[in-house]
Parts: sequence; structure tokens; C-alpha cells
Amino acid sequence: INFGNPLLTVQHCLQKYAIDPQQLELEITESSLMQNEAHSIDVLCKMKELGVRIALDDFGTGYSSLAYLRRFPIDILKIDKSFSSEVIKDLESAAIVQAISALARGLGLVTVAEGIETQEQLEFFRAQRCDRVQGFLFSTPRPVAGVIRPAPGTYDIVFDTPASVRPGPFTFRFWVGDQTPPAVRLLTRTVKPGASLELAVSDTASGVDPAS
Repeated sequence: INFGNPLLTVQHCLQKYAIDPQQLELEITESSLMQNEAHSIDVLCKMKELGVRIALDDFGTGYSSLAYLRRFPIDILKIDKSFSSEVIKDLESAAIVQAISALARGLGLVTVAEGIETQEQLEFFRAQRCDRVQGFLFSTPRPVAGVIRPAPGTYDIVFDTPASVRPGPFTFRFWVGDQTPPAVRLLTRTVKPGASLELAVSDTASGVDPAS
């Protein structure tokens, strides 16, 4: 956000790939926001005007000023994995996560827990009504070739997760051709061989949205 012209870059990508701005989520770290506060607020507000969603990454590891949660146009708060990994065995980390979750709900922010690796951690964040979780419990980074399986007329995006989390593999099916969704067109144009892919699925039963 502090280098080049990020607003122009985002506008260009939205136009070039015909993406619905609400499908685009940009992650910003705490430290980058605070390097030039006035500039950051100006850029992020203009991005919000485009309809893009803003996620604050690694929350709790930087300045962690509660004031800028009100000043900056943030939609999503990502709880750093250094807290997630300790919530089961460290009462202070658990208390911090509980406070962050309650604060985010009060401000109308979506919460994402990073670095979930155990069933116990998943259940803890479910109890905190965390909106999304991500981590190796669901999937380790995988090459695109091992995730996207072309089929006649479709792309199947498949990844396996433990049965305790969700039964069976997940399959995301997208039609390719004239009716291909813009996000899939973007994916097929930009993903390179050997690259890794991050996926998200919705768990409507529990209110948790795991991401691999």
C-alpha cells in the first residue's frame, strides 16, 4: 500500500478481468498501515468506494491500536496464528482471542483465525463464533495441478480434509466457456504451473468458513 500506485493497480485488474469488486479481498498488515497513516486511510477509503473488501492481517502482532480499527475502513480482522496456536494451553492467549472476537463482533467485522492445526483449536474458535478459520487442519499448500482437475466443460477444485472436520473431499465445480464466472477466468489466466492455491469453503451449519 506504500509503494507504487495500488489503487490504479486494483482498478486495472478489476477492469481487465471483469471482476465483481466484492469478490476481491485485499490483505493489509498492521505495520504497513502505520507507515503512513494518512496515506493508508486515503487509499483504503478509495478502494472501499470501488467495492473491494479490506482484511487486516496478522492482527495482534504489530501496533494493535484499537483506535485505528475505527479510523481505517476494515471489513475483516485476521487473528494471528501466534495466538491461535496457544489458545488451548495458554489462558492469556485464550483471553486475548476472546477479547478480539468480541471487539470485532461489536464493530461489525468478520473474524478469521489463522494457523488452525488441531480439532481442539477449531472447536475453540467455533465457541468464540469466529466467522472463518484457516490452517493445515484443512489442507497444506498444494500445487495447482493437484487441486484443479479439468473435466469436459468444467473445472473441479478438490482438496481433502480430516473426516472429523467435514466428510469427504470438497469439490468446487465451475463451468468454463461463455458462462465462466469472472473469478474462474482470472484464476485460469493467472495461476502458474507449480504455484499454490488458497481455497475457502463455507460451513453454514457451524457458521465457520474454513480456508485451506
